[in-house]
Amino acid sequence: MTDYKKIFNSLSIPCMLLEPVEGEFVIKDVTSGYCEIVGRKKEDLIGAVIPGVFVQDPTTVEDNSQIFIDLLRKTKESGNTHCLGALPYAIQNPITGKLEKRFWTVENTPVLNEDGSEVNYILHTIIDKTSEVLAKQKKPVLNEFSTSCSNSFPSTNIFSEDIKEKLLREKEKDILKREENYKKLIQAAFDLVAVVDKEGSFMYVSEASKKILGVPAEQYVGKCAFESIHPDDKERVLSVFETIDQQETNSISSYRYADAEGNYRWFETHMRNMLADQNIEGIVLNTREVTDLVKKNNEIEELNERYRLAATASGDLVYEWNLETNDVERFFKEDEKYFGYRKKDLEKVTQWGENIHPDEIEDLKKLLKNTLKNPQRNQIRSQYRFQRADGTYAHVIDRAQIIRNNEGEAIRLVGATIDISSIIERRNALKIANKRFSYAMKATQEMIWDWDIMNNTIERSKAFEKIMGPIPEDLPSPDISWYELVSRKDQKRVKESLNKALANPEVTKWREEFTIYQHDGKKAYVVDRAFIIRNNEGKAVRMVGGTLDVTESRRMMKAIEAQNKVLKEIAWEQAHIVRAPVARIKGLLDFINDPMNGEVDQKEILKLIKESTYELDEIVTNIVRRTEDVES
Repeated sequence: MTDYKKIFNSLSIPCMLLEPVEGEFVIKDVTSGYCEIVGRKKEDLIGAVIPGVFVQDPTTVEDNSQIFIDLLRKTKESGNTHCLGALPYAIQNPITGKLEKRFWTVENTPVLNEDGSEVNYILHTIIDKTSEVLAKQKKPVLNEFSTSCSNSFPSTNIFSEDIKEKLLREKEKDILKREENYKKLIQAAFDLVAVVDKEGSFMYVSEASKKILGVPAEQYVGKCAFESIHPDDKERVLSVFETIDQQETNSISSYRYADAEGNYRWFETHMRNMLADQNIEGIVLNTREVTDLVKKNNEIEELNERYRLAATASGDLVYEWNLETNDVERFFKEDEKYFGYRKKDLEKVTQWGENIHPDEIEDLKKLLKNTLKNPQRNQIRSQYRFQRADGTYAHVIDRAQIIRNNEGEAIRLVGATIDISSIIERRNALKIANKRFSYAMKATQEMIWDWDIMNNTIERSKAFEKIMGPIPEDLPSPDISWYELVSRKDQKRVKESLNKALANPEVTKWREEFTIYQHDGKKAYVVDRAFIIRNNEGKAVRMVGGTLDVTESRRMMKAIEAQNKVLKEIAWEQAHIVRAPVARIKGLLDFINDPMNGEVDQKEILKLIKESTYELDEIVTNIVRRTEDVES
């Protein structure tokens, strides 16, 4: 734009740059020479509409303003340069306010867009010929005449032959000057302009070749335009070039062309067939370098490929949602299914919304609307249930980055949808297990304990109070305080046993019996059992166990042992003491019945039997009494 301003303002001939807008022509810029010759200020002209900015001479028979407009329209529609010679058109004197008759030569030169398909601007140049026309005028009325840029003025009696020749030379001089200035404008408007013949040989190359490719323009003239094209692109470029015979314009997409150092650069070219134009007789090439654009596109494509690979590798359903077009692209492998759906079934965001659980869709819509509306928010996170293909619901977490434009409006969402159903199921199962564990801890007589070895913290069930009484506030750690409760005779053994079990990665269970002292100083006997939980390296990280108070059972065992001792004594007595009188009674009875002992005093024998019987009765009574004492 800076180059254009410098070139335009440096033009010595009066010029206006006009823009066709809805059938009218708006003044976009004027040179200082134009302002000077028409007696108007630049700020009064820029933005004005032709011809309304100029006042027409009411005494003029012909509507020359319409001729002016028709010439502009002809240039706009054809895309070619058109001229008029000695056009009478009056302008208003800025000092007196009166109209002054003037005669002008006019030329309209089109400025095409980048692909040459449309006229963007018209370069309108004028030369004031009033003094020359009036000086040589022989008749009171000057007839209007017109001509093209390539023709001389028409034959008329107004001018003498020498004046005609002088005007023609001056006109040619003006045309050459305008052509030079037009070349400068072309150099500024396009990166590289060239003309080739139908065989593809350069006929003309703009000076921009030196700046772009490092090769002077004259070195290209006469050479084939396809020599420096990359071998991989040459066939494609040639095939497109050959189509120019059947159509007026065509474009060659990105191809590589070698510069002066042999390095390949990327270019795009628009072709216009002007072989039939006697002023050109060639094919006009408008070429621009797109090396940086191609590199950026390649980088973007590479990043997109990495993005797709990362998305598929993560296992998450990654997506990009264009909020302006409501198009959604999801990245995952074609042969994979998400929530039981194929990729094509998840492409429409409307379907996605329809599959969200009815109890959650409205809250989700509200969250999305409020977050996107807030220009300070660049991220959004939501959790909801999504209906699978089989009708069941998956629990998902949706996280996305919000892309906003310069006005802070949300235009894109790039995010990932993660299926957390298994996590939710495990968490629910863990809640149930913890609840059952809590109930078990309350119901059992054992003291259930859970020792976090890594953090050295422990949780104990209420049964701890049954064993030890109320828990002191200064008993947070099992590694110190618990050992202090163990009797001294058992402390060393219990500690060594526990440390040995923890250190051995093969050991998963531990059991010990020991004596503890309750908070009131009483002695209690306990059995401690635990399961050891280890990490992947085999290191113990947690112990869950139960401590059972066996004090009462120990007392009962001792009582049973005492009873057994008494019973053993009773049994001995039964076996020995009771046997003696029974044996005597038995012997005496046998003696009475023996016929050989007829002379023995029967009374004496009966007396002995009686004594033995009383002795036996006393022994049995004593045994019964002792047995009753054991039972009690």
